[in-house]
This record gives sequence, C-alpha cells and structure tokens, in this order.
Amino acid sequence: MSTIGPALSGIMAANTRLNVSAQNTANARTPGYQPQQVVQTATPAGVDAAKRPQSGGQFFIYEPDSPSADHKGQVAMPAIDETTEMANQNEALNQFKANLQSLLAGDEMFKAALKIV
Repeated sequence: MSTIGPALSGIMAANTRLNVSAQNTANARTPGYQPQQVVQTATPAGVDAAKRPQSGGQFFIYEPDSPSADHKGQVAMPAIDETTEMANQNEALNQFKANLQSLLAGDEMFKAALKIV
C-alpha cells in the first residue's frame, strides 16, 4: 500500500489551510472582505480540503470619507481574529511536517521491502 496518495493529499490540504489563513490575515482590515475557512474531510484516498465562507460576521468603524462607507459613515470590516489565524498557520505547518514524515516513513518501508526481495 502506498503512502504517497494520503500524504500528498494531506500536504495539499495543509497548503489550502495556509493560503486561506494568509488571505484572511492580509485582508483583516479590508472593507467588505468575506473571511474564509477550510473544512477538511477524510476520504479513502486521504483528506479533502474545501474553502467555505467563515461565519462570525463583521464589525463597523466610523470612516465617513471612505468610499465603502454607508450613509451613516460606517464601514463594514471583516471580523477576523488574528490570534486564531496565527494558530491556523501553525496547525498547517504541523500538518505539512506530519505528512512529510509519512512520506519519509513510506520511503523507508519501500527500501526495506526491496532488500527483502
């Protein structure tokens, strides 16, 4: 049984998580930005990661000169918690590392099997 498929799907899921978290962090002060989240699902081949809109709403700041301001001078900002995003980025890094270890272990098992044959 190959460890490549599940490990690569895990690496791709970690990549999706890191990209989404980086986008959320970069747009934390962008009026009208809709934060995203990643939902991971186990599959027979490994893991699937899908981006979805993040719930959590928004908050308003008073900037009457902004082109994004409403009639009251309020600008809707995304409710992004930078601490949570930092934790998401650390989790993605750990997911990368774990899946790399899986690839390396599979390589070692393959080499050991070749010595037996």
